[in-house]
Amino acid sequence: MSVSPRQETQLCPGRVCESRRASIMLVKSVCLLQVLSIVNVYSDSAYIARVRLTGSKAPCAGLLQVMVIGRWERVCDSQWDLQDAAVVCQELGCGVPYSVPPASAFGAAMIDAVVITDVQCRGDEGSLWQCPHSTRIQNFCYDGRFAAVNCTV
Repeated sequence: MSVSPRQETQLCPGRVCESRRASIMLVKSVCLLQVLSIVNVYSDSAYIARVRLTGSKAPCAGLLQVMVIGRWERVCDSQWDLQDAAVVCQELGCGVPYSVPPASAFGAAMIDAVVITDVQCRGDEGSLWQCPHSTRIQNFCYDGRFAAVNCTV
């Protein structure tokens, strides 16, 4: 993946990349790749532990965001389905999902960074981070294709 210096600044603030550059990647690369490496290394630790829904007045509906090293980031909707949404709804105490609407239903910004894709939950995991997922981001993930959910509560 190739990202220009301008994109690097937008995708990853200096404090995150600078503090992790030497410890995560010795190769000089873009901040996004470093953050993705951190996601892989720390996916079961305190560095990544939270999810939230945004963009809706309803507390149990909206665009999915995940906390990655102090920043809220988006999840790509590639392969996103009701089983994945079930884990998020349960994790948030929001019952069960009744739909996985397009991100446009919640006014998704086209420039938001995406940190994970291809989430493949069975539906019984206790956390989204326990579900198989990829940090290989395809181009279409940057085109407003973000995971969203409507839960019953």
